[in-house]
Amino acid sequence: MDPDLTPLTKLDEATAAAQLACMNLLVAYCHHIDSGHASRNVDLFTEDGSLIARMEVGENVDPAVDARGRLQLAAVFDERDRAVGRRTKHVSCNPRITFVSSDKGHGSSTTVMYLLSAQDPFSATVAHSITECEDVFLRGPLGEWRIASRSVRLVAGRL
Repeated sequence: MDPDLTPLTKLDEATAAAQLACMNLLVAYCHHIDSGHASRNVDLFTEDGSLIARMEVGENVDPAVDARGRLQLAAVFDERDRAVGRRTKHVSCNPRITFVSSDKGHGSSTTVMYLLSAQDPFSATVAHSITECEDVFLRGPLGEWRIASRSVRLVAGRL
């Protein structure tokens, strides 16, 4: 068996619970944006959490978003909340979360975003963008998991 797969195929109860908690963070992140409450995402991050987003396809693209700490994260997510006419559906898929310790995990996933239109209900049948996401998750002192860092890179489409 490929040794790289062993952590994914032999899960103890604590690891499975940690993976589920981290995947729930990814689902909540997408749900908050799509429901018009992106500002709630601030609570998914650690106090010094970061979000870096590269919104152009290509190598060595400068980040369009580089937010560090909850104040900067709040500004980013508040701006998204103000875009009330922008309706989206984000689908987070293919999550792979591995743990370097009982309190720290690394994750990678793909997010497919559909741009919805009230005028044309069939416009969302093709993905608007595909991004690759890299996350670092940390367990807090009370056992709660949070996103310590999130890096988003556009691989197809536009945001």
